[in-house]
Amino acid sequence: LAISPDRLRLVGVHGDVHRVAIYDLAEPTEPRLLGEVEVGLDPVAVAMPNDREVWVVSHGSDSIQIVDVDRLAVVASLPVGDEPSDIVFAAGRAFVSCPTDREVVVLDVARRSVLGTARVFADEPRALAVVQDRVYVASYRSGNGTTILPADLAPAPGTPSNPALPPAPQVGKIVRADDPAWSAQLTRTLPDHDVFELDPVSLGVQRRFQGVGTILSGMASLGGALYVTNTEARNEVATEPALRGHPVDHRLTRIDLGPASQVAPFDLNPGVDYATLPNAAARAAALAQPVGVVADEARGELLVAAFGTDRIGIVAPTGQVTGHIELDPAGSQSVDPRQKRGPRSMVIHEAADVLYVSNRLSATVSVVDLPTRTVLRELSLPDDLTPTWFREARGFLYDARLSGNGLTSCASCHVDGAADGLAWDLGDPGGALLRTTLPDGSRVDHHPMKGPMVTLSLQGLSGTEPFHWRGDQPDFASFNVLFATLMGGTPLRPADLADFERFVRTLAYPANPRQRRDGVPTPVPAGRSAADGEQFFHNDKFLFPGPLGCVDCHPAVHGAGGGIFSPGLLRTSQAFESAQLRGLYRRIALSDRSGRTTSGFGLTHDGAFESPIGMAIGFPSHLYDGSDRIQAYLLEFPGDVAPSVGVACVLRSSGDGEARATWRELEGLATSGHCDLVVRGVLDGRRIGLLWDGAAGVYRTDAAAHPAVDSTWIESVLGSGRATLLVTSVPLGTGRALAIDRDGDGRLDGEDRPAGFGAASGACPPQLHANAYPVGGQSDFRLVAGDVQPGSPVVFVLGFRAVDVQVAGLGLLVDPASAVLVQGLADARGLASCALPLPLGWVGGTLLGQAVALRDCGAGSPAASQGIRLDVR
Repeated sequence: LAISPDRLRLVGVHGDVHRVAIYDLAEPTEPRLLGEVEVGLDPVAVAMPNDREVWVVSHGSDSIQIVDVDRLAVVASLPVGDEPSDIVFAAGRAFVSCPTDREVVVLDVARRSVLGTARVFADEPRALAVVQDRVYVASYRSGNGTTILPADLAPAPGTPSNPALPPAPQVGKIVRADDPAWSAQLTRTLPDHDVFELDPVSLGVQRRFQGVGTILSGMASLGGALYVTNTEARNEVATEPALRGHPVDHRLTRIDLGPASQVAPFDLNPGVDYATLPNAAARAAALAQPVGVVADEARGELLVAAFGTDRIGIVAPTGQVTGHIELDPAGSQSVDPRQKRGPRSMVIHEAADVLYVSNRLSATVSVVDLPTRTVLRELSLPDDLTPTWFREARGFLYDARLSGNGLTSCASCHVDGAADGLAWDLGDPGGALLRTTLPDGSRVDHHPMKGPMVTLSLQGLSGTEPFHWRGDQPDFASFNVLFATLMGGTPLRPADLADFERFVRTLAYPANPRQRRDGVPTPVPAGRSAADGEQFFHNDKFLFPGPLGCVDCHPAVHGAGGGIFSPGLLRTSQAFESAQLRGLYRRIALSDRSGRTTSGFGLTHDGAFESPIGMAIGFPSHLYDGSDRIQAYLLEFPGDVAPSVGVACVLRSSGDGEARATWRELEGLATSGHCDLVVRGVLDGRRIGLLWDGAAGVYRTDAAAHPAVDSTWIESVLGSGRATLLVTSVPLGTGRALAIDRDGDGRLDGEDRPAGFGAASGACPPQLHANAYPVGGQSDFRLVAGDVQPGSPVVFVLGFRAVDVQVAGLGLLVDPASAVLVQGLADARGLASCALPLPLGWVGGTLLGQAVALRDCGAGSPAASQGIRLDVR
């Protein structure tokens, strides 16, 4: 969320439909939707350097879209690094965090060009903040200073408490890298830097702060200190029974920005009796997975969004939690994942003393009165066609209220459906053997004292069964017991579990940024390239016993599916499944010449190896010549999303050679079946959508009257200055919904969208549009008139009969004899709106509208807009 400097506009991302929503704040407690703008894929953050521009961070498009908030149009698209995640402004510059590139890209705001980058020695630098003359960046997966002591160096495991169990296998041990008892045996040096202070001009790192937390999410400043929301993993605690109900702590950490640079973490849930499960009192006040944080300067407090428990914590600068704001109207004892909101971001309207909260899972905005700490209303983001089952099912991943004390969810470790970058020892000395029958009829017994295992992502699960490192979980339902054994709650009901699994199977690995857009492995350097590695992977035989090659054990598109391999074959203490290979580039720690590294855990089940080549050499069963060509290929191993997906560029009348070259490249990739290609924007004041049909060499339009246009037509409307268009490559099969038929009903968006008719009149006529599609049942539908003289009155003429008559030099297009007149007043930005609720009884009907400004921009005489036709669906 972001508020314009003049406090007249509120802007928020609508990630499910790849748009931003823009609201009028003339009445701060009742934001009025002005409209939405299509941007790149997966918008995650917005910021406003001035009153008329919003810079949108499109995580899935690796770019920034600049939106004109008055014209409701994208006017520029700036490529940055991979998966950009946050944006702030300082010293006339924009700072954009790019986590997988481990850098912050810096752009000149006025020239809209890249000035440079600031490299950060950390994993996934994401959250940004500005305090006085410094920029601060927090590492998202910063770790907690723990690492793995390999099995061959670790002490012997303990004795099982279940006397029926055989001795436990020899496994590694999770230790602190700075523990003198183990440091001499470790190969990793972990500086554990969490937050970095950047000079906004030189881009150099001025200071580094340690001990802030494990997963760092949001930052805000108050009273000269920086506050960081985080969770701290307790993975040094071994065994599932010992961690039950308490795998992580949920914290707010204070960083003194003075010379002392002191770091002080505060537990947001102090005094919880973790031994008591279930614990209704703890659940009623729990602040789980703190994400967003803002400073309430007027009260000297911090507001913390607890994503896992749907409430806002009110925290004093000393770390004391002084109260809560419940976002769930059902109250503090409510446990209903299907109605989960998931507060993610907040912004305060200081003059009105109002807090706005962006709820990611419910696609809503809560409006909170700060003096009374109550939710005044909850606004649903418009035209959200996310399937109901999908919106409801994702709550099961994130809802910490499903745990016995409200402090643990699946996302505590599978953060945002991915992984936390740590290993956990979730063995059970009192458990039982799990027996697996292999395809050849032999059996493998899996000991419950399995030792440390790296958290696996929930992305891309389909086709990788059986699950987990050892293949000891045959299906998704096998994990249901963890709601009780690890979280201290109750296993899900069958219907809920089925929906949860259905949602999880939609989670996908993103495009691998190391790949070329056409997906062909990089051919250089010769002999050591990804292309050479691909040939080696699929054709060479090198394993013992052989002849076996990589593809024999990692056969499928995700690299898994080769089966479970016995300890004897692997020359290890336990049986393991062939691991899937997607996302390896994310698990490669950054290292420097001094031996420092950013992560304590790397590859294989316990994270003992820092790179694919090290794993291949060091893992006893992988015997080959050590060529790094296989590493080059594995680091380009495809994700679930094609590398061509998400590219965005803006086509303008002036002609941008680079943008046009990208456009032509995307047409070729879409024609070849790599992606769909959509073009969206504003033409002659109305929104349009186009979908590339490569077979026919034309764009299908969203208007049945004009079914297709070609690239020459697009160039002609650009050349005449009639349009600014955003070109975006999107996943195969999604283009039609994103460009021309959003609801999939076969009726094109151009037919659903309000249509203009007649001609405007007057020297400077108002520009009239509707804030959403006219769908019956909408209570917040309204007509919006822009380009009006600020502060002047505007009359909206609403009726059912079209005319074309001249009255005092104006062309009236709606019959005034039977019309309803609604008067408004243009704000300081020259915009007025008229509320027009659409009852369900209006479905199938047609309403006409026109706006008349009583003073135009010239001599002060009236001016009238074009008419608008609303066919209510």
